[in-house]
Amino acid sequence: MSDQFTSVQWNQNPLLDNKDNDSTKSTDLLSNSNFDSSKNEPTIDDNPTIDDNPTIDDNPTIDDNPTIVDSIPIIKKTPKIIANVINPEMQTDGSNSFTVYHIHIKTDDNSLSDNLEYEIERRYSDFDTLHKGLTHNYPTLLIPPLPNKQRLEYIKGGRFTDEFILKRCNSLDLFINRILNHKILKNAPVFHNFLSSKLNVWNNCRLEISSTVISDSNISTSRIEGFTEFLMNSFKKPHVVSPNDADFKELIINKNKLQENLHKIDKIYSKILSKQGTIANELNSFSDEFSKLTVLLNNDLNGKFRSEDELNDNDKTLVSVFKEFSNNLKGNSNEYIELNKFIEFNYLNNLKDLEHYLLSVDSLLKVKDNKILDYEMLSKYLEKTKQEKEHLQHGGKLTATTEGTISYLSKKLELLTGKQNNSHDDQSLINERIEKLKNRIDLLQKEKELSRQVLDKFESDLLNEWTNFQKIKNNEIIDSLNQLSQSYLKFYENSFHQWDNFQINSASIKEYESKLNTESDVLPYLKDQQVDKNQEEIEDLMRRLST
Repeated sequence: MSDQFTSVQWNQNPLLDNKDNDSTKSTDLLSNSNFDSSKNEPTIDDNPTIDDNPTIDDNPTIDDNPTIVDSIPIIKKTPKIIANVINPEMQTDGSNSFTVYHIHIKTDDNSLSDNLEYEIERRYSDFDTLHKGLTHNYPTLLIPPLPNKQRLEYIKGGRFTDEFILKRCNSLDLFINRILNHKILKNAPVFHNFLSSKLNVWNNCRLEISSTVISDSNISTSRIEGFTEFLMNSFKKPHVVSPNDADFKELIINKNKLQENLHKIDKIYSKILSKQGTIANELNSFSDEFSKLTVLLNNDLNGKFRSEDELNDNDKTLVSVFKEFSNNLKGNSNEYIELNKFIEFNYLNNLKDLEHYLLSVDSLLKVKDNKILDYEMLSKYLEKTKQEKEHLQHGGKLTATTEGTISYLSKKLELLTGKQNNSHDDQSLINERIEKLKNRIDLLQKEKELSRQVLDKFESDLLNEWTNFQKIKNNEIIDSLNQLSQSYLKFYENSFHQWDNFQINSASIKEYESKLNTESDVLPYLKDQQVDKNQEEIEDLMRRLST
């Protein structure tokens, strides 16, 4: 296997150079090093490749001062932007149906639109393209997650239900606002292009992202290499001591605690949803029973239905009270249903999105560990090269591996011609090898230093991202709890007003009772001593009807 190790470059990204938006200039952050760390014992090749794989001669020229471009974009102006994803609607394109999401935007930046308050329409695929563009341009940042497309609704065909669309709309709104709350991503030109009301701006940007990110021939290779690296490094643990180790240990502890707490809250509120749903069903059934009693009160003793005009004042009063009581029960049931919708579609959905957000932290932590492993393997490679050079300088012979790599063809030629190299030729090979090893050591030393700089910068960016994530997380949790408390207050307030009004109106029942004791023909049938007799009369009536 030929050794391949590449200087990690921080290159300018063409996706961010857009003439339509000059408020932000940015550069790519860290790109993954292509040094192969999947082997514990890399063999030394006489022709290592650097960057775009140029062949290294015996005297390579190396930049004495490799530098890393700063990852923080240069911001000329930070526009104020308020955006909300609202009013999803179904549309059709021939036989295909899809959902369009409206985004209402307020800004002080007239480069986005001719109006400072406007609306744009975007499909889920547009959000997905934006996510890919941000991920490509900012590989060390915590990119907010999109609602997962690989869900059961896509298999069952339920992605056009009101429930699914509402949840997705809330998640997309959260996605946009997380970008707006990120100090770097909110100024990303690709994001501003997405928000632009000028249709050609976003269309051109979308095509550029597709050609650069999706159709890039290097993407498939990097995926294969990344998957192989993941499998190989899954069984390795980095051993390099970093000055940020304590910070990362604390980060991992806090991240795991947050994941555990989010999971507990999800379980608790799932039970609450179930209980409140049961209460809503019971109240609705109770309401239906009182509606049936109201129908009975409209009938006379012979079972004939009477209109409201035909009812006497006493019956009208009782029917009115029963109707109001039934309506209050049903209204209370609807309040529980609305409360459950908010908890499920907003509160719990936001917590699940926060759990998905943490997966981005896990991914970056894994990349960090892989870069540490790359640095370790590069260090081992350098050390092995030094050992071989010292071995040859102290009179040692070429090893079997090195000799086979360097002089395989010459030995074949010797066998065919019957000639053998003399000791002078052997020493010449050794001297040539020593010279190449010196060049290789200089090269590896520079690469090791650069790899360390990249690792340190990556760790620094990741810790900054975690700090920024905590701020976003705290604001989201506070906002979610505030909305949840407001929903419960609204629920109890509406319930109180319903039953408080009913209590005031129920005073008429006492008046009806006083009249019932003196005037009603029904009273004898309601007295306790008449219950058994009433039952006998009913049974006798049923027997006569059956015959």
